[in-house]
Amino acid sequence: MSQKFQAFIKKLKQGDHAQLKHIDDHTLPFLVADAAAEAKKHGNGATVLVASNHSQMTEFTNILRFIAPQLTVLPFPAWDVQPYDRLSADADVQAQRMRVLSALRRATQGLVIVTTVGAMATKVPPEKHIGLSLQLKAGQQVNRDKLVTEMTEAGYRRVNTVMEAGEFAVRGALMDIFPSSAANPIRLDFFDNDLEEIQTFDPASQRSIDKVNAIDLFPASEVVLSEEAISQFRTSYRSNFPQGMKDPLYVDISEGRSSPSMGHYLPLFYPEALSTLASFLPDETTFFGLSSFTRAKTLWDEQVRDAYEARKEIEDLSNDEEPYRPLPPELLYVTGNGWDDLLDRGKWLFASFEDKGEGKAFDPALESHLTLASQKTADKTIAKLLAEKVRKQGTAGGTVVISAFSLSSIERIKRILQEEGIHGFASYEYWPEEFDKKLVNLVVSPVTWGFTDNEKQVLLFTEQDIFGEKQNTSAKRQRRKAEEMIHHFSDLNPGDLVVHAEHGIGKFVDLRTMETGGQKQDYICLEYDKGDKLYVPVVALDLLSRYSSEETAGSKVDRLGGAAWQARKAKVKKRLLDMAEDLIKTAAQRAQRTRPPYQKPEGLYDEFCAGFPYVPTPEQQQAIDDVESDLFSGQPMDRLVVGDVGFGKTEVALRAAFVAAADGRQVAVVVPTTLLARQHYLEFKRRFAGMPINVKGLSRLTAGKEAKEVKEGLKKGTVDIVVGTHAILSKSIEFNNLGLVVIDEEQRFGVAHKERMKELRSTVDVLTLTATPIPRTLHMSMSGLKELSTITTPPVDRLAIRTFMMGFDSKVIREAIQREIHRNGQVYVVTPRVNGMNSLAQKLRELVPEAKIRTAHGQMDKSSLENIMSDFYDGKFNVLVATTIIESGLDVPTANTMIVHRSDSFGLAQLYQLRGRVGRGKTRAYAYLLIPPGGRMTEDAHKRLQILSKLDHIGAGFSLASFDMDLRGPGNILGSEQSGFIREVGFELYNQMLADAIRKRKSGEGDLEVDDAFTPVLNLGLTYRIPEEYVDDLATRMRLYRRLSSLSSVEDVTDMQNELIDRFGKLPPEVEALFKVVALRNKCRELNIEKIETGDKGVLIGFYKDTFANPDGLLHYILAHPGVMSLRADQKVLWHRRWPDGVSRLQAIERLLEEFKDLAAKKVA
Repeated sequence: MSQKFQAFIKKLKQGDHAQLKHIDDHTLPFLVADAAAEAKKHGNGATVLVASNHSQMTEFTNILRFIAPQLTVLPFPAWDVQPYDRLSADADVQAQRMRVLSALRRATQGLVIVTTVGAMATKVPPEKHIGLSLQLKAGQQVNRDKLVTEMTEAGYRRVNTVMEAGEFAVRGALMDIFPSSAANPIRLDFFDNDLEEIQTFDPASQRSIDKVNAIDLFPASEVVLSEEAISQFRTSYRSNFPQGMKDPLYVDISEGRSSPSMGHYLPLFYPEALSTLASFLPDETTFFGLSSFTRAKTLWDEQVRDAYEARKEIEDLSNDEEPYRPLPPELLYVTGNGWDDLLDRGKWLFASFEDKGEGKAFDPALESHLTLASQKTADKTIAKLLAEKVRKQGTAGGTVVISAFSLSSIERIKRILQEEGIHGFASYEYWPEEFDKKLVNLVVSPVTWGFTDNEKQVLLFTEQDIFGEKQNTSAKRQRRKAEEMIHHFSDLNPGDLVVHAEHGIGKFVDLRTMETGGQKQDYICLEYDKGDKLYVPVVALDLLSRYSSEETAGSKVDRLGGAAWQARKAKVKKRLLDMAEDLIKTAAQRAQRTRPPYQKPEGLYDEFCAGFPYVPTPEQQQAIDDVESDLFSGQPMDRLVVGDVGFGKTEVALRAAFVAAADGRQVAVVVPTTLLARQHYLEFKRRFAGMPINVKGLSRLTAGKEAKEVKEGLKKGTVDIVVGTHAILSKSIEFNNLGLVVIDEEQRFGVAHKERMKELRSTVDVLTLTATPIPRTLHMSMSGLKELSTITTPPVDRLAIRTFMMGFDSKVIREAIQREIHRNGQVYVVTPRVNGMNSLAQKLRELVPEAKIRTAHGQMDKSSLENIMSDFYDGKFNVLVATTIIESGLDVPTANTMIVHRSDSFGLAQLYQLRGRVGRGKTRAYAYLLIPPGGRMTEDAHKRLQILSKLDHIGAGFSLASFDMDLRGPGNILGSEQSGFIREVGFELYNQMLADAIRKRKSGEGDLEVDDAFTPVLNLGLTYRIPEEYVDDLATRMRLYRRLSSLSSVEDVTDMQNELIDRFGKLPPEVEALFKVVALRNKCRELNIEKIETGDKGVLIGFYKDTFANPDGLLHYILAHPGVMSLRADQKVLWHRRWPDGVSRLQAIERLLEEFKDLAAKKVA
């Protein structure tokens, strides 16, 4: 910090407002870091930076934490709902606000708070009600019952399994808590009231991570439903709204239940007036505001006032809407004159690009840059412009710092400078106090924009200063695995259809505990045709697979013991073996072909790659590397890139096209529809602008004369890249030197076109893009047969999609549409049926007269539908009311609000696909899931919507699809029509069978009858199960049973044992027995033992198809034990012996199988 700036701040008095001249807002974090470090050094209070919105607050927080790691930087967010909304702020937002307030009550010196105007203006609970953190230490005495009460009163929600911040669970001696302030939840292990151990754990796997000595617990919610708070609310609500005693909000709170809108009634829960963030700060606080602060404050006041008046206006309530009685704005928010008190606190410094020539002012001498991308010309490339700047700064004796968001970008910038003759670099993973003046300093950091510090002679250039603005500034992976987050959606529900590998399609009834011979076991009950029942032991659940919901339509259960199932299964198996053989043959033929490698492009390619407006995710970068490696090799490429919509597959294709075109080979990009062809063409045209590469489009929309010119250009070689529909595959089109074909969604083309693509594969490089997920079982078995790259994380931060589940509310719907229109955006309104669509559209026209609304559905003729979608893409109207036809297809970047009418009618994956249409850029996206009045819907539908509203990370949608939990089917992965066969056996079993078929063909097995996927039947006269007293939640028990049945190795069994001890405590005897039975089952499979039966006479052992690896050795073993062992006429081994109990018998069987294992090994040797 310069001494001048330090002296300037010191002179300012409380209530003073000063101007920071000639600076842009993005330089403020650097000034704040200097000011806060000085304040911390001298104990001069807190520092506050007021950002314009949530994303900028997050950006500033990340920058401050990186450039000044010695400071404690806390973001204080605004509510992520509109004023007077039907929904309260997200639990994580409330928890973070409470954490900051608790921290400020404890200590303020040296803290940096990054916030927004809306956050400062939204009032908070009175200061005396903000609890100090509760500290728990290992080894201390804790009253557990009191702790449960305190957690509830602090706003924590009691659940079965802790997954989210603000939740807690109690299981016997264990208590799991996800503190609002922590990155991971904690597990408390008690012995009576002694807190013996504290461990953090992973919410996805539920496994412990590390031991900790102590933990601070902060309040999790701004509304706490304690007895006192409920009593205060009831009194205040009746006082304000005497006629509201039957309101659902009043009834819910009175009965101790949370209500969606209760956050907007925060003042009614406390006897005192609410406080503000500013009231928690010391007098000597220094505030930094953006140049737009005054304007933002005015807009906030208008927004609150308009929202309040809109609520007051809607008095003619329809039957579909619950009453909403708004509190006066001054009770909830800082508005109007209330700002005066807030602005009189502390010292205020405002950024100002212009010198307003009034009041106190300081010029920090920080000069912003114009982007080099905006300055480039034909003669002056970005590389030359950057090199000039670096040389000029170096000549002047200054320091050069170049920052980028990723290591790959740093490497690219370094390569560009080296090609311009600049050498000598220093690389950093942190922000040093001093950079090296003699070298070009390279650092991977979250700093968004650079500047020149004229006083310190430092030139800071960022990736965005060089190449232009990025849509996202980080490519971090989501902390929580999406598939773990959604695992409970794979739960079997009564009535679900399941497939038993040996008996076919049946209906799941329930999980039953049955007692035979005094021993208890759990079974899955399945119902077949004519009411026949099948009881499947929990250790044999691997024989079951889900029959996905879309397949269920019109499906019938099989007849138990009938021949139809085995016939269908054999037919599918034969088809799969043929497919596997074709796949292996094609792979072998491709491996024998060669072609000249593509030349690696230099210079312009780096500039082209930098034009990608996102930071590539690690998986996307890997896919790009895979494709480049294929092209630079001497073998033709046939690669499939799998990734959901918006995951960046097009960028992979763009870079491949550049490599091919730069090497003098033509590229054909083939897409299934005219509108997608147009969209892809515009994207290719935009990205290749300014490059010496000629891009053309060819489809039904291409005019006759232009189409003729394109065809001639392809023949002569003057057209480098052509983007179009299947028309470019016709034999009438000649290419001069076709090198690469990019195919988007091959499964959507017709048979003839697929055959043409198959021909092309033998002569050119082929890159296929698909959003159809590859199941994990298939992915592994296809290794080496088809080159696969998968992208499961999106480059855009999809957490921007804020999802609300609510009834139809005229005010909220009107505001949602108006907000989108006012920011020049567009809105999707999705309805499950064509019937009623026009009346819904008319209702919206009455609510929002200024909106331009049109409707679209699948029953329209193709041309009309195409015209409507094209007009929507071109922005000719702003609200599209449609059925699920929008689920896949056009990418409309300006459509960032979606309203789903009767969302309970949709499947989970379908909703995810729909929601994936919005939130493609930096603009905040909203999804409103409208439910029936009063929330009347099936439990399953409610569960789906709850999961969706929590899963804001869209990568989870891809995981949903990969797991096929609620899918329409897998599409055409291998180039053959499969849907009919999938309906025969179900998608999960189909994929298992396909993986087996590929494995068999790879190993040269040809016998169709051989089926080694048997499951041993074990009747051991032993109790083995997970008792309700150990795991009380039925859904959790079912998930554990499903996992247990799939364990295949000793390591897996041991690992899961440790997990259960970790999660639920010491294993009861029946659970220990269950693990031993699972291990025994695996050993039986290994030894080809089909059945073990125990009884009064001993143990009977039967082998699968009467086969043992060493039959002679087994016979000798039996003969060596006369009177103890015998071989029956049916080839089963009888062991004549009795044991005092089931545990002793099990141990003896384990020892016997070890001896059988030694016998089998001798034969192999």
